[in-house]
Amino acid sequence: MASQELLFPDFYTRVVKGYHGSNVNNQPGNRPRGTFTRAKPGAVRVMAVLLNPGQPNADELRIEGKLEGQELAKALWHYSGTVWDGQYYSKTLSVLRRDASLLLDLPEDDCAKQFMFTNLVRCTTTGNRPPGAEAIQIGVNWLKEEIELWKPKYVIAYHTKVEKAFRDNRIRFDTQLPHPAALGEWLVPGRRQIRIDEVRRQLRL
Repeated sequence: MASQELLFPDFYTRVVKGYHGSNVNNQPGNRPRGTFTRAKPGAVRVMAVLLNPGQPNADELRIEGKLEGQELAKALWHYSGTVWDGQYYSKTLSVLRRDASLLLDLPEDDCAKQFMFTNLVRCTTTGNRPPGAEAIQIGVNWLKEEIELWKPKYVIAYHTKVEKAFRDNRIRFDTQLPHPAALGEWLVPGRRQIRIDEVRRQLRL
């Protein structure tokens, strides 16, 4: 099997160079981002697929404004890792870290060795509005290739729109969890834990 270092530039460099349904393509704030793992291809136990990466912060914009191609892809990957590790606060990833820890029965700091997060839509939508049909379909095509590259044991859709995209395009996935920023019943203390316990039993994690 090729190493992660060899696989990384091929796929993700094409991702950052590609068109993603954004109104302004390949400009700061519209670059594909929000993907990370410390696992090797074939060793990902759970891949979590969220909807889109949300609004970039100032540090991301500086990265996006200075680099191109493979160097940009690597820098954005590394940045996503620093957010996952808590260097920059993200409510979404802080909740996702707790989910990963509960699903895998591992300390949060160890989860990235077996857990991967990515997004269906690769870049921020204009005004952070819900992504449209074009961006979702483009994202589906990238995601199919990404799943084939990493070969995760389980794939979890982390949004009802992600689940619908999987079903509409006949992409294999194993279950659905509420987005980390989900409201309503998912704000009730203990409700998210109950659903995660259900998923653990379902997938025999």
